[in-house]
Amino acid sequence: MMMARPTHRLLLAAVFGGLALASPLCPGAVPGAWETFDTQANADAWELFDDSDGEFYPAEWQNTDGGDAYIGAEHIGDFPLTFVAGPEVGQGAFEGDYNAANVEAIACDIFIDNLDEFESVECSVTADGPAGRRIYYSLPYLKEDFDGDGWWTVDFSFDLDWYYLEDDEWTAVVVDEGFLANIGDVGIGFFPEIGSEANSFAAIDNVVLEPRVTAPELVTETLDDTFRMTFTPAPGLSAAVERLGPAPDFEWNDVVENVLGPAPYQFFSPVDARSKIFRVRTEPV
Repeated sequence: MMMARPTHRLLLAAVFGGLALASPLCPGAVPGAWETFDTQANADAWELFDDSDGEFYPAEWQNTDGGDAYIGAEHIGDFPLTFVAGPEVGQGAFEGDYNAANVEAIACDIFIDNLDEFESVECSVTADGPAGRRIYYSLPYLKEDFDGDGWWTVDFSFDLDWYYLEDDEWTAVVVDEGFLANIGDVGIGFFPEIGSEANSFAAIDNVVLEPRVTAPELVTETLDDTFRMTFTPAPGLSAAVERLGPAPDFEWNDVVENVLGPAPYQFFSPVDARSKIFRVRTEPV
């Protein structure tokens, strides 16, 4: 399957790809890793690739009046910008084995300065895919996916096809365990409308490795008039034990909250004449 892409991103793939492939690999991907750019040190760990000159620069930390901090930069005309998380970000929290880390998607908040001058935003990762170890790209979010300027949350799922560039053609690949086993540099790329001279501003915040929400296996037994339920939440997930309330509302009420994976947990409840129904709810941390 081939996918047409804007021609001005070909230079980005060629230059950015050559450097990213040389980045050291790290096995330490952390499920639920969350970059909020709260400090200058967090921002300094990121790099900014400017397609106007093919150079990397320190990411620009934005923390006006002590508000919600983020990193951003100004485009030069219609040249793309890519914010890159390498091995220094979060001490390698965004690189490594995404299978072991139970990662389903990379999500982040993006800032669109001027939707009229905006073309698309995409995610890129270095991975071992069908075309070898190289940069692979998500399906982009396009202008028509947004209703206006400002902050938006986007989600780049590994359940969808990703793409690589070969001979100026985009080829789709299905993400498998081999692809996710050793993820390298993560990039969030912004592309202005071709021909734009607006020098629009791009920014990101709250970059998250979203864990896949899976139900833990429940092992139950009754011993010495005590009901016992054992389960292990997956990495990056939090679990809660809930009990079904009485009629007429039959509402679920938390009995135990914030059970964090991947440590095993045992829940106990005395057996008596009253009927009790329990369930386990899981969600990202």
